[in-house]
Amino acid sequence: MEVSSNIKSSIEQLNALLHSKELDANEINQVLDKLNSDFFISNTLKDELQKSVNSCCRSISSQNSLLVAKSSNFIFNVIANNMYDSDPSIIVRWICDSLDNCADIAYMDLLQLTDALTKVSRSNFSKDWSQLFSILIKKLELNANVSSPNVIKLNRINTLKNLSGILPEDYHLTLAKEYLDILYTQGTNDLVYHSQICMSIFEALDLLCTLSTNWLNTTLNEVISIILYGIELGLNGKHTPIPKSVYRSVVAVPPPGNNVETTKINLKIKRKQKNKVKQVGWSEQQVINVENDEDNCSNYEYFNTSLVTSESDVSDNEGNQLARLSKAQAKARHSAFNLLIQIVKVLGCKALYEYYGIILGKLTVCVKKEKLSKPKIASMAAINALLIGAKTFLAQAQHSEKGTFTAFSEVLSELISGLHSTFGGVLVTMPHMSIVIPLLHTTSSLISVTPYHRLKPELLSNLFKTVYLYINHKDPTVCVGVLHCLSEIVILTPVTNEQKEVIKYGINDGTNADGTWLLSHCFNLLKEQTSSDVRVACWQILGGLCQCHFELITNSFSTLENYIFQDLNAPNKPMIYAAKTLEHLLSKLLLQDEFENYRKDLWMKLLQGPFVSLIENSRRAAAIACDCLSNIGPQVFNSLKEETQILIITLLYGCCYSEVVVVRGSAINALGVFLMYSQITHEQFVHDTKDILIKSLSDESDYVRTKAAWAFGNLVDLLFENQDKEFVHEISVIKLLEAALLVINDNYRVKANILRAVGNLLLLVNEEQLNNPDCKELVEKAVNFCMFSSNNGSLMKMRWNACYAIGTFLQNDALYKFSNKWLAALINSLCNLLVKCNNFKVRANACAALCSIKKREYFGVYYHHVWSSLLDGLENAANMPDFKEFKHQDHLIQQLCCAVCHLTSILEIGDVSELNDIMCYRLEPLQQRMLQFQNSAPPEKSGTIVNALNNVKVLLKMELEVHQRQFLTIFQNIFVIV
Repeated sequence: MEVSSNIKSSIEQLNALLHSKELDANEINQVLDKLNSDFFISNTLKDELQKSVNSCCRSISSQNSLLVAKSSNFIFNVIANNMYDSDPSIIVRWICDSLDNCADIAYMDLLQLTDALTKVSRSNFSKDWSQLFSILIKKLELNANVSSPNVIKLNRINTLKNLSGILPEDYHLTLAKEYLDILYTQGTNDLVYHSQICMSIFEALDLLCTLSTNWLNTTLNEVISIILYGIELGLNGKHTPIPKSVYRSVVAVPPPGNNVETTKINLKIKRKQKNKVKQVGWSEQQVINVENDEDNCSNYEYFNTSLVTSESDVSDNEGNQLARLSKAQAKARHSAFNLLIQIVKVLGCKALYEYYGIILGKLTVCVKKEKLSKPKIASMAAINALLIGAKTFLAQAQHSEKGTFTAFSEVLSELISGLHSTFGGVLVTMPHMSIVIPLLHTTSSLISVTPYHRLKPELLSNLFKTVYLYINHKDPTVCVGVLHCLSEIVILTPVTNEQKEVIKYGINDGTNADGTWLLSHCFNLLKEQTSSDVRVACWQILGGLCQCHFELITNSFSTLENYIFQDLNAPNKPMIYAAKTLEHLLSKLLLQDEFENYRKDLWMKLLQGPFVSLIENSRRAAAIACDCLSNIGPQVFNSLKEETQILIITLLYGCCYSEVVVVRGSAINALGVFLMYSQITHEQFVHDTKDILIKSLSDESDYVRTKAAWAFGNLVDLLFENQDKEFVHEISVIKLLEAALLVINDNYRVKANILRAVGNLLLLVNEEQLNNPDCKELVEKAVNFCMFSSNNGSLMKMRWNACYAIGTFLQNDALYKFSNKWLAALINSLCNLLVKCNNFKVRANACAALCSIKKREYFGVYYHHVWSSLLDGLENAANMPDFKEFKHQDHLIQQLCCAVCHLTSILEIGDVSELNDIMCYRLEPLQQRMLQFQNSAPPEKSGTIVNALNNVKVLLKMELEVHQRQFLTIFQNIFVIV
């Protein structure tokens, strides 16, 4: 109570002094000293304190540096103890005025106060940040006379860093340029402070990356330059005064979605876990031993004394100073790595492809030469971040013999080979476990993105031999790292002979190998009471073997089955991954007729064993169990007893109402597969499934709606194929069409899957239904939906599915018999697509849709426009805006030729003269295309040529004008089969 009373008395005295006409600086100084020395404040004094703070800001002259410093300290204590909740504007203005006018002796206290304000009063800063920012980007350290310029600079950077969270995005570029300017102009007289300033700038830019990315587009070159500077700072005594400029390389950047000769491997659980990129933390308590580094790998190399330039660096305590320097520089390197990882996170790898050569080259050197574990681990994390998103880019690597010109593909090849050599070399040295674990993790990422089939031989084998050194390590974490590397080797595509040798024989020469060593190794680990993570890693390998090397496990079905059944009863992750392996096994067995009996036996064991409990009791496992049921196959399902079939369907229905999104999606997908079984036409099943799918089309999850749209398409297919059955007539086509159009404003993937159903439902609509005005309106809405989807969106699957749907419903003669204002727009839309669309598959499907219009009268006045569009399409079919379209080029040309034949087969005498005009100068190129079509077209399409020729012959037998007969006589030669 006495202390509180004294504090209250001091506050009252301060307020009195501050409100006096003539300020007594000495007395104010004494009172502030007393307040700052024993700052214990009761909440009852909050109002008085706030008044004192405001009075200090109004009364203390910005030119009285000593009082400014003491007042700043006092105000800082008030704010730090949460005793100030008023508008901070008066404090900010006073800080800005003081920083502009007072001596440097007060800078540190003012910056400390500013730092506190930015942390506790962000919500109240909206109108004051601009003035404060303008002051802080001034180089206050240039005014230093008493204080250390480096200390002022450090605090200024940290204050700006805290202020960055308040600044509007428009100011981030200015702030970034200020950071860069500090580093580029930073003196190096004191290497410890220089390293600390570098670290602070890296951390500040790291934070700025999380706030916005637009500033990076302007400064990326400079930021990469300082990162490369930072990762080499003090590395083995290396130090350069300022960062060197980095120049972009001209690279071939692959387009989005490039598959690069790979096969999709369904290991989704693993991929989700693997692709996490984390920044590496630095422990402030870490002590660096200058004589022997913390990992006991090798002696720490002393810095060259020529780099030590300040007097303090050559004092009696030189060893401690060197330790401080080495720690400061190591932290700076560490922060540089983390900044690089952050840039990869926010920009993605593609933005950095032009820098990959120099960045990965420098990082490789760091992995080799770095002695300290923290920055070494951070360097590997940076490599990992750069690798996991760059598979399509690195797939361009190609080994070739050196010549006079080094291709970019060869540069990539050398880069990847260098990484293999470096990782293998470090692994062979048997480093400390803190290094081995992240090294194995990064090695697995390297394996996953390396195109071994394009690189020099033995690259994979040599790396595998170094990983194999740890195969029987006692530490389960190391064991998991090894297994992850092996898992990546297993799922590499395309499969190479070297890869097969590694998987089958390991380090043996293959002559005395008995079976597959990797399979045996996983079985041995599963046999032991190994950790959960080890078991999971084993199942990942076994799942990969099932998917990619099925022939290697066919002699081990029994053993694999036993371990699957064993871990299906295990808790947590092992159960999930065992179930995932079971799914991979079942999906492969479904495609192998020779194993049909084994598949039936396996399903019987599953349904009598743990499978039912798997689908009932576990959230994630229930989804995988539903995926397994998708692979049961019609033969096995129909061989089951009726009560078992009902049980399976009932379990799936239950999962469709699960709270877990992935379970609902997998269950609906399984129902969609069951709808494709020709024998499953039970009335109750169809009705119940229909209701579930309609409900699921409005599900809150995109994933569920996408699966439901696909399954809904299968439902409509089933109804279309069973029109003769009574239960189909009880289902309203119009109600189904209404349900399908629920997704008309949904995302592209959902619409892509529903379009097939919409096309078939429009094909089922009859004249009686079209007499209903409501039905007419619904049909027009559906047609417009298909037409809009064919012309819009970046998802080509949606656009070609829309064209396919249009081709389907244009076969319905009933649609042409009522007011069809939509037909003209639809024909124009298809013609535009087949001429101008960049995607050849969309063009081919648009062309096929036009061929679905079977009668000349349906084309109306647009018949000749379609002819012109087809000829234009044939002319520009050789123009490929994207080389990926090459594989669809022949199909497009064939489809265009089919359309020409179709239009010729419905040609009428009234069309001959106008067609003659359209064909002017085009007969010869068309004849060449048709000859090419005859030579390459499959036999089933030759009938279209015959129909076209026969119709022209019929027309030639009619009364014709001379020019008409001349044209048709020449025209028929196009369709004569040579």
